Amino acid sequence: MKKRLILGDIHGHFDTLKKIYDQENPDEVIILGDYFDNFHGSDQSIIDCFENIIKLREEHLAKGKGDFILLIGNHDFHYMCTDEHYSGKRESYAAYAHIRLEELHQAGVLKYVHIDMQNKIIYSHAGVTNSWCKEHFDTTDINIINQYINTVGYNYFVFSHKAYRDYYGDSKWHGPLWVRPYSLYGDLYKDSASGEHFSQIVGHTHMRQPEVKQFGNATVYVLDTMPDFYMTQKYNDNGEIILYELKEFKQ
Repeated sequence: MKKRLILGDIHGHFDTLKKIYDQENPDEVIILGDYFDNFHGSDQSIIDCFENIIKLREEHLAKGKGDFILLIGNHDFHYMCTDEHYSGKRESYAAYAHIRLEELHQAGVLKYVHIDMQNKIIYSHAGVTNSWCKEHFDTTDINIINQYINTVGYNYFVFSHKAYRDYYGDSKWHGPLWVRPYSLYGDLYKDSASGEHFSQIVGHTHMRQPEVKQFGNATVYVLDTMPDFYMTQKYNDNGEIILYELKEFKQ
C-alpha cells in the first residue's frame, strides 16, 4: 500500500508542512497552492517557505518516490499575471515572485490543475465547474480538458475580467483558481463522455476543519485548513485509491 499526501493553502507554513511530510513519509504529494501572502509573516519568511518547498520537492523526487505536484493558487497567480490583484498582494517581493513562479511554471513544476484519470479526481486550488469548461473549451470531455488545461494562457484564469463574475468568486463562471465552494457545488464538473461527476479536492476557501460534500458517486473536499488539518490517500500498486483519511495535525 502506498500513500499520497494532500495539503491545502500554505501561506508561509513550511515548518508545519515539513513536520507533516516527515510524519507521513508519503510516496506522493499534492499541494493545492497559495504559497505566497499572509498578514503576519515577513517577506523573507514567505520567500524562504517557497524555496524550501521547491527544495523538498527536489529531494523527494531524488529518492525515486512518486510525484510531488505543486498547484497554483490565486495568491500565486496574481504575481504571475501582474494585472491581477487580490488582497494581501505584496509589492515588496512581487518582482521576485513573478520571475520565480514564471520560471517554475514554464518548467512544468507548477500546474493549474491535476487530474487523476484512474480514480476520477480533480485537484485544483478552487475547483472546476461545467460552465467554466464550456466557456473556455466548448466541451466538458475530460480527455480534452486534461490535455489542454495546463497549457492555456492567463486569460483563462483571471479573476474578474467579465461583468457577470463575482469579485468574491461566488459564480459558476469562475475558474480553478477562484470559484467558491457554493458555486462549485451547484455546477460540479461532469464529464460529457461518461456522464459522471468527478470528485474534487480543493483549497482556497478557509475552513476551521475540512468540509465534505457528496454528489452521487463524487465527493468534494475543501481543504484550506492548514496548519490544522490535511488529507492522506492510500492506494494499491495499480494506483486505485483504497482509503481517504482527513487528519488533524497536532504539535
